[in-house]
Amino acid sequence: NPQLFSRPHRVSANANVQIPLHYHALHRTEKKQKPRINRVHLLAIENTTDEATGLTTLRWNDGSSYVGETYRTVFHGMGTMIYPDKGKYHGQWKYDHRDGIGTMEYADGSKYVGEWVRDLPNGSGTFINPEGIAFSGTFKNGVPHGKCVMQDLDGRLYSARWVRGKLKEKSIKPLKQK
Repeated sequence: NPQLFSRPHRVSANANVQIPLHYHALHRTEKKQKPRINRVHLLAIENTTDEATGLTTLRWNDGSSYVGETYRTVFHGMGTMIYPDKGKYHGQWKYDHRDGIGTMEYADGSKYVGEWVRDLPNGSGTFINPEGIAFSGTFKNGVPHGKCVMQDLDGRLYSARWVRGKLKEKSIKPLKQK
C-alpha cells in the first residue's frame, strides 16, 4: 500500500504518488442516461428500507454494508459504505459512485477528506497518511495536482507543486511559522 510521503523535504522528484483508492467495482453503472436495476442490491443478504427515515440498509456476505439514500436501486444521496477490508466512506453518492463531498477512511489508517468525482479524489481535499503526514491541495483523477501545503511529522509546513501525482522537488519551500 503506497504512502503519500514520509518526509516532504526528502521526497524524490521522480516519486510517483498513488493515493490508495479502494474501488468498489461491484457498484459500477455502465450508462449515464438512466439508472438500471443494480445486481449488487440483489446479491445483498439484507436489504431493508426504514419507512420513517427513507434510508436503505444493505449487507453482503463479505462483511461490507451500506446505509443511506438510494434512488431506483442505486446509491444516490448521502450514505455510508463499509468495505470488506473495514475501510469506510461517508459522504455523497451519485448513481453508485462516490461523487461530491466525502470522507474515506482506509483500512491502513490513512484518510482523505474532500471532493470526489466518479470514485476518485478530484478537486480540493486533504490526505493524511497513517503516520500523520498531511497534504492539503488539489487532486485531479485521484492524484495530487497543483499547489499544495504539506505538513511533516514535526509540524513544519511546506508549499509545493505536484503535476499528475509527481512532486516537483524544486518547488518545495518551507513556510514561515507564526
